[in-house]
Amino acid sequence: MKLEATLATFADQSRCTMVAVRAFLRRLKELGVYDEALIMVHGDHGGGVPFAMTAADGSASDSFGELPELWGNPLPLLLVKPPAASGPLARADTPVSLVDLPATVADLLDVASGFPGHSVYAADRAPERRMYYSSTQHRNEAAEKGRFANYTAFAITGSIFDAAAWSEVDHFQAEAGELLENYTWGTPLTFGRSGSFKPFGDGGWTVTRGDEVNWTQGHDSGLRMRVARPGGDLRMSLTIRPLLKEGELDRQRVGIVVNGQEVTTLELTEARFMTHDMVLPAQLVDQDTLSVRFLLPDAASPLELGTGEDDRVLAVAFLEVRFEPVD
Repeated sequence: MKLEATLATFADQSRCTMVAVRAFLRRLKELGVYDEALIMVHGDHGGGVPFAMTAADGSASDSFGELPELWGNPLPLLLVKPPAASGPLARADTPVSLVDLPATVADLLDVASGFPGHSVYAADRAPERRMYYSSTQHRNEAAEKGRFANYTAFAITGSIFDAAAWSEVDHFQAEAGELLENYTWGTPLTFGRSGSFKPFGDGGWTVTRGDEVNWTQGHDSGLRMRVARPGGDLRMSLTIRPLLKEGELDRQRVGIVVNGQEVTTLELTEARFMTHDMVLPAQLVDQDTLSVRFLLPDAASPLELGTGEDDRVLAVAFLEVRFEPVD
């Protein structure tokens, strides 16, 4: 069952996580190694819920008001139990970063090291400038492309809870087409884990571990590339397979939009890979860039169709795409 993204859902998810952590700690006690163990538990980012902050004018505020694009994400959990520690859990507002963890381990074990960062228990920790990076581009899309199209860099000097300690020091925003890769006519774009299509993906593709295909994700996906002007009509070949379920989802419509203009709509009714060729008129493609979007009104999740556990909204599996001028 898919759950709503609410505070109550976050709390329930955290309870499930803590059940596993608690079981691990109990096992350490059963083995008789808990007391002398050094244990660290940390999250990869904050929970996306607001935390209290002091505004630049000194008034009370929260992270949603002071850091509207970042929400609660700059505040991950970090728990540290030193060896032979006892007593109740203590909270500290010491500014730390993940790079401090190796130095903390070395400090607690009294081992000399050249690790960067500082122990979180060091008494002489001076306020340091720490960096935080944020992007509006989804990490899965960035992972497929191998780069971010935008980011903002913040420097934090002092407490993360003090808005005056935050300052924006850099911002990068790629202009449309600035990061486009060059495509050579006739080159097959392959899909899957090592697919050659990745530099040309323009959103709407699954992150996959498979070797041959990527599914479209959502109701809109695309390809975008820099090209030499074809000087005439262009042929596009798609080797694809639709997501279908007999008696419930008998077709997948795929609207083809080229450089902003709708060209045609494919109607896929057979659950097997087939190659579909179409000619793109010269007046649409006589440009230095080629943008192709696939509109997918019938996309659905295997979970809701009852054909699998995947709750992603899928429509078409892509095996290969090729573009070449018409002779």
